[in-house]
Amino acid sequence: MNPKRRVFLNSLSGMALFGGYLVIAFVLSPILIRGLGNRDYGIWEISLSLLSYFRILDLGLGPALVRFVAAAQGAGDRTRMTAIHQSSVAVLGLVGVVNLALFAILSRFAEPVFNVAPGDVAGLPTLVLLAGASLSVQFAGIPSLAFLQGLQRHYQVNAIRLTVYVIQSAGYYWVATDPDSPGVAGLALFLFAGNVVEYGIYTVLAFRSGYTRLAPWSISGPLLRELYGFGFRSLTLMVADRLRKWSMPIVIAQMVGVGHVVFFTQPAKLVDYAFTLTAYLRQPLMPYFSAVSGQRDRTATRQAWFSMSRAMQFPALWLALAIFFLGTPFLHRWLGEEYAREGYLIIRILSVSLMIEAVAATAGTMLVSLGRHGPAAKASLLLAVVGVAGAVPLAGMYGIAGAALVLAVVNGVTAVVFLGMASRELDTTPLAFLRGTAARLAAPLACAGVASALAARTFPPVGYGDLVIHAGIGAIIYVAVAWRLSFSTQERGRLMAALQRRS
Repeated sequence: MNPKRRVFLNSLSGMALFGGYLVIAFVLSPILIRGLGNRDYGIWEISLSLLSYFRILDLGLGPALVRFVAAAQGAGDRTRMTAIHQSSVAVLGLVGVVNLALFAILSRFAEPVFNVAPGDVAGLPTLVLLAGASLSVQFAGIPSLAFLQGLQRHYQVNAIRLTVYVIQSAGYYWVATDPDSPGVAGLALFLFAGNVVEYGIYTVLAFRSGYTRLAPWSISGPLLRELYGFGFRSLTLMVADRLRKWSMPIVIAQMVGVGHVVFFTQPAKLVDYAFTLTAYLRQPLMPYFSAVSGQRDRTATRQAWFSMSRAMQFPALWLALAIFFLGTPFLHRWLGEEYAREGYLIIRILSVSLMIEAVAATAGTMLVSLGRHGPAAKASLLLAVVGVAGAVPLAGMYGIAGAALVLAVVNGVTAVVFLGMASRELDTTPLAFLRGTAARLAAPLACAGVASALAARTFPPVGYGDLVIHAGIGAIIYVAVAWRLSFSTQERGRLMAALQRRS
C-alpha cells in the first residue's frame, strides 16, 4: 500500500474509532446508569480505574515495541522483529500471571476497596477476578498489538477494536436491561470475553504477517533491557497521567460514597472527550516538530511551535467554551435533572482547566520531540501525587466538587509548568508564546461567550435540537470574529486557496 495512503487510512480509521466510541457511549451510558443504579455503576467505574492503574505493570514496554518494530521493519531485519515479538511475549506473559495473582489477592478485600458493606454487592469478588483476568489477557496480547501498530496497520487494529466494542456493548446492554443478569460481574465477564477475542485476533494477525514466528530460542535479555530502557522514558508521564485521570473515582468512593462516583465521572467524561478529540488532532505534531528541530534552527522551531499551537488552540478553546455553557443542559437532557444539578460545578470547574490545557497542549509534544521531557515528567508525577493527597481532605469537606477542583488545579498547573519548560528550551517566554498564539483568539472567544450567554438567557436549551442551535450560534460568532480579527491577510488567503482547491 502506498505510504501516504496508509497514513491517511490509519488517521481516518482512528477518527472513525473515536466517533464509534462516542456514539456508543452516548447511547449506552444512560442505559447502564439506570439499569445498574448509581452505586453499581460507580463500582464499574472504579473497576476501570483499577485496570488503568495496573496497566502500568508493562513499565512502558508497549510504546517501545511500536517504535522498535517499525525501526526493524525499516531496516528489513526480520530476525530482530521475531526476537522483539517473542521476547516481549515471554516477559509480558509473566507480567500477566503476576497481575492475575495481585487481583486474586485484591478480590479478598473487594468490599473495603469499593467502600461497600460485606455481602452488599453480589459477585463483587468475581468482578475483581474477571477484571484482573481481562487485563492479563491484554498483557499477553500487547506484543502482537504493538507489532501490528509498528507495521503501520492501525486500520486493522481500529476495525477490530470497534467491532469487538460493538459486540461487548450489546452484552453490556443485556446486563443493564435484564433483571436476571449477573449485574456488574456480567459487565466484567463481557469485558474479559471481548479481550480474549480481540487480542487473540491480534496474535493471529501478527503471526500471519510473515514478520514473526514461534521461536522461543530468540528470546533475548539484552534486547529486553534495550526495550525497557526506551520504555522507562515514557513511564513517568504515563503514571502521572493515570494518577490524575483515574484517582478521583476511588477517592470519591472512599470519602463521599460509591453512589456519588457517577455524578463526577459523567461530567468529567464530557471534558475528557473534548480533550481526546484534540489529542487526535495533535498526533501528527510529534514527527513534525522532530523534523523541524532536527534542522538545528531554533528560530524556525519556535516559529513552527507558535504556528501549530495556534492552529490546535483554535478548535480546542471553542470546545472548552461550548462545554462550559452547554455541558449542564446536555447532562440534563442526556441523563436527567439530578445528574445536571450534581454535575453543574464539575462541568464549570473542569471546562476552565480544559481551556488552560488547550492553550499549552503542544508544550508537552514539543518537549518530547526535543527529547527534553524528563524534568517535565518528574514534575508531572509530583503534581499528580500532591493532587491525589490533596483530593482526600477536599473531597471529604466539599464532596465531588472538591475532587474536581483538585483535578482542575493539577491539570492547569501541569500545563503551565510544561509551557514554561518548552518556552525555556526554545529561548522564549510563556508571555511571548501567549501573545503569539492564544491572545489572538481572546476576542473571538469573548464574543462567542457573550453570544452563548445571551442565547441561553433568551431561549434556554432543552432538547438536543436546541443544543445544536446554541452550539452553532457560538461557533458562527467565534469563526466570524476570528476571521476578521485573528487571521492575517496572508492566512485568510491561504485558507481561501485551500478551500477552492478542495471544492
